[in-house]
Amino acid sequence: MFNTSGVLISAPGISCRLVFQLLSHSLIVMTIFNVGEVLCVRARLYSLI
Repeated sequence: MFNTSGVLISAPGISCRLVFQLLSHSLIVMTIFNVGEVLCVRARLYSLI
């Protein structure tokens, strides 16, 4: 009984950590994609000029 309550209490913390890790990873990936997109657009503009 005591162990199950401990697991129930610790489970939300673990899920929150996983969510924060996934969010941080997705944010890093999004910034990398955004920077890559900007660089590609600039390269196209320079190639047009």
